[in-house]
Amino acid sequence: MHEQIDAEGRVTMVSRLNFLNIGRKEPWIKALHEAGYPNVATDAVKPLMEYLEFCLEQVCADNELGGLLQALEGEYILPGPGGDPIRNPEVLPTGKNIHALDPQSIPTTAAVQSAKIVVDRLLERQRQENGGHYPETIATVLWGTDNIKTYGESLAQMMWFVGVKPLPDSLGRVNKLELIPLEELGRPRVDIVVNCSGVFRDLFINQMALLDRAVKMAAEANEPLDMNFVRKHALQQAKEMGIDLRQAATRIFSNASGSYAANINLAVEIAPGKTKRSSRRCT
Repeated sequence: MHEQIDAEGRVTMVSRLNFLNIGRKEPWIKALHEAGYPNVATDAVKPLMEYLEFCLEQVCADNELGGLLQALEGEYILPGPGGDPIRNPEVLPTGKNIHALDPQSIPTTAAVQSAKIVVDRLLERQRQENGGHYPETIATVLWGTDNIKTYGESLAQMMWFVGVKPLPDSLGRVNKLELIPLEELGRPRVDIVVNCSGVFRDLFINQMALLDRAVKMAAEANEPLDMNFVRKHALQQAKEMGIDLRQAATRIFSNASGSYAANINLAVEIAPGKTKRSSRRCT
């Protein structure tokens, strides 16, 4: 950063760093040495610094006004993904014709890694608070905007609860799942109940089907019931309702097509007659 700051203390233009550095240390190596890290592998740090330089270029390449003028002139605006620049530097520079993301690409590998940490910590806390017993069921809501911003982190959390790993193909699209063995999982498979928002339902219909497949894979796994709560509950429901195991393992729900509200209005709706009587008492 110090190499790029102008007289006003701002980074307005990024000049290529000299990676040859004949006769002197690279500035980042010098800074690391001064910070107390003398044994730094220069060749290992170089790719990182090149990537950070690219990120700095993207941050400085502000094209908001340029993109606006191009749009007003009816010209082509370069498309690009939206979202958090820390999670995905490709969203920069600004001024692009942003789109959300490729729905087929979530959850990403980074989202799966973050989801694993969150789920493991949550389950461990629940286990400690419940006398050493894991929760058997977790209920949640999957929101469209949240999963767009995090590239499917909440979706990946639900998969990790039941012990299923998404497998992206060579293009990064997630169409396959792998059931994680209990020995590798190290805990029971936790049952889930998921309500998807209207936006999530519309944008990620394939991911809803993928999550449904994950639950059914866990329910059909021939494992001890005390280590597979998904199967335990599905077998109970199948017996009580007189249906097969796959039907009983339905856990993914959403509003009807075209509905986007939380339906709170239906829960608190009061008949007209009752409203009038209530009004008379208030006066």
